[in-house]
Amino acid sequence: MRLAEGGLGSEVAAQLTDLERLGILYVTGNISSVGAENCRGHGCLAKPYLSADLVRCLEIVAELIDTGKASPPFPGGFKLLYPATADPMEAAHG
Repeated sequence: MRLAEGGLGSEVAAQLTDLERLGILYVTGNISSVGAENCRGHGCLAKPYLSADLVRCLEIVAELIDTGKASPPFPGGFKLLYPATADPMEAAHG
């Protein structure tokens, strides 16, 4: 979430969310800050993570962009974000 120059990744993502068909996946060592910052995006993956989990998360985000839905399996440390997900209960339990 924190960038090298002290900015927040969520600030960058907020500027990009109006672009069509752009998926946003946060990867952070502090996943609780994603909820606290009310970040706009599709998903968040906690560090550390396996390469295969990162690939799967990217597939999930692509699926959300294409269909508006996300299909399991969801990797450990992955969380769907609202409002990018269609169902707020799904995001809460992601």
